[in-house]
Amino acid sequence: MKQVETSNKLKRPIYNIIAFLSIIIGGFVFVFSLYQIYSFMYFEKFRPKEQNFSQFDNSSFLPQNRFNNTERRFDKRLNEFLVMPFSFIFLISGAISIISGITILNILKIKEIEKTKKDIINVLLLPEEKIVIDVIKKNGGSLTQKEISKITGYSRVKVHRIVKSLEIKNIIEKREYGMTNKIWLKDD
Repeated sequence: MKQVETSNKLKRPIYNIIAFLSIIIGGFVFVFSLYQIYSFMYFEKFRPKEQNFSQFDNSSFLPQNRFNNTERRFDKRLNEFLVMPFSFIFLISGAISIISGITILNILKIKEIEKTKKDIINVLLLPEEKIVIDVIKKNGGSLTQKEISKITGYSRVKVHRIVKSLEIKNIIEKREYGMTNKIWLKDD
């Protein structure tokens, strides 16, 4: 048992390091790809329009036509840029990396909270209550009060008082089961 606890203690910092690196690298990749998109938009907007002088048309020199052609060319080039596999994969991988890092940190936090809850409950429980909980755990998570009384050797009145105390502490749930009650351990 001690060896398993030691290996879990060693893994926790490694998971934290992996999560933080994932967030940092993902953030860098995501910001870099956004910068790449911004720089493309900025430089493309002010890039001079390429003119084909072989076809001389007076209408192309009108300000309205020049603006509309630039606008269409910009939209087309931006769409091409965003659909390029490398840019798109770069942006998506950055977002996925950030999300995975945050998810790892949340999972670690949830496990730590559960462990703390169990430790607090164990400190607050009486020895008889711990015995009853262990008996219920060993028998699949549910037993009748009569079965608990037989296994533990406690009187039915004592088992009833222990069950009532555990029910008040929100550790077990009591359901009617014929003429007796069936005791269930709560999942949380």
